[in-house]
Amino acid sequence: MRHLPPWLSTVMVITDLRCRPGYAVDVMPDALAAPTRSATTIPHHLQREVAARLEVYVSSECPNCGEAAELAEEAAARYPTIVVRVIDLDQLDGGPPPDPVVAVPTYLLNGRVISLGNPYPEDLFARLHEAVE
Repeated sequence: MRHLPPWLSTVMVITDLRCRPGYAVDVMPDALAAPTRSATTIPHHLQREVAARLEVYVSSECPNCGEAAELAEEAAARYPTIVVRVIDLDQLDGGPPPDPVVAVPTYLLNGRVISLGNPYPEDLFARLHEAVE
């Protein structure tokens, strides 16, 4: 396993590995032991039928992806009912990224691109607020 950039350590807390087991394990070998926030850890009376999910695609070669991981961490803290995942394209198990991911960072909300590149934080949080209402 390669040496991971320091910003990637924040991903352990904000990544939900239960959606796609093995998808990010190479990136975060200790993540299975790390506490995560997901629809399964939120009290039942607060859960939505289908939890919104934010996926942020990054790369260790990307100079702007550190900021993307920080935005994802803040999004997870502000919106605990949203499943937030950061996925390093360099660590995919030989599989291609989803078709909408043509650059990094890419932000997908419920499978739809909401930003190519880092959005302004207030724009991202406004989109996430709409998703949980």
